[in-house]
Amino acid sequence: MKNCKRFGLWEHIVHGTNIGVIDPVGYWDFLVLMANCGFIMTDSGGIQEEATAPNIRKKCFVLRTSTERQEAVDAGFADLVGVNPKKVVKRIWDWIENEWSVPNRRSPFGDGTAAEKTVEILQKAGYC
Repeated sequence: MKNCKRFGLWEHIVHGTNIGVIDPVGYWDFLVLMANCGFIMTDSGGIQEEATAPNIRKKCFVLRTSTERQEAVDAGFADLVGVNPKKVVKRIWDWIENEWSVPNRRSPFGDGTAAEKTVEILQKAGYC
């Protein structure tokens, strides 16, 4: 919000019809928001990973010039679009008009069952 105001974007955002401003949310609420959106725009490596989760599976536009989550890019979940606003908007519109899909493949970061597998191992070892 601070930088939006600083760069004169705040009034456009709060009065826009295609964007909503909400208070910060917790992790679980954030996962619900991601699961129910059309696509994700982020500069966060962690969110790039979360976008590939089996119960989320969203296209993620990465607003950076490089990423440590190249697996998500290679698998087609993430698109490294850079930081030039015109190029970012063009790439997103191209995707909306021509593709609007998420790859039909597994997440490169796992199948979402790590917790269950960990509990099984701990149970077999007698720790719980």
